[in-house]
Amino acid sequence: VLVGNPYGIHDGITSGTLQIFRGSSTFDTNVDMTLFMEPNEADADFGRRVSSGDLNGDGFADIAVSAAYANTGATDSGEVFVYFGGCTTCPNPGLFNTSADLILQFPSPQNGGFFGRDLTIGNINGDAYDDVIVGNPFANYNGIENAGTVQVFFGGSNMNNISDLTFVKSNPTFND
Repeated sequence: VLVGNPYGIHDGITSGTLQIFRGSSTFDTNVDMTLFMEPNEADADFGRRVSSGDLNGDGFADIAVSAAYANTGATDSGEVFVYFGGCTTCPNPGLFNTSADLILQFPSPQNGGFFGRDLTIGNINGDAYDDVIVGNPFANYNGIENAGTVQVFFGGSNMNNISDLTFVKSNPTFND
């Protein structure tokens, strides 16, 4: 079970947290792992949106966590942190590294774009991997102010942080 808390406190800063409760036949309410935004940033909203799926096809659940108010090259431009599951060298084997494996951003961070304000994982291209779908509701695009976009990052055994599809209103733009 993933529990995002965008008002969670880490090192005295309200940046947001994600708590992970591991399932079993004797499920309990003890937190098995807590993830924080690194680097820690006040009011980033880390954990407001979370989603899970198998992004890299290894049979383990992976997670994506948004921080839509993160300042990544622009004020409130936002970003999404991806953690691949199945870590064998972690303090809690089978869970996640405490550092993100990928950080996703809008190709050109913009003030008030809020990349990650909406977030989900699903297989939209019909291959064997889940994909990350990220809303960027106030992005400027092709000269249109506040057009808003949806960015799609295809999963794969070598998933990267480059957007594969951009949707603007009803017109998809394929990225090379």
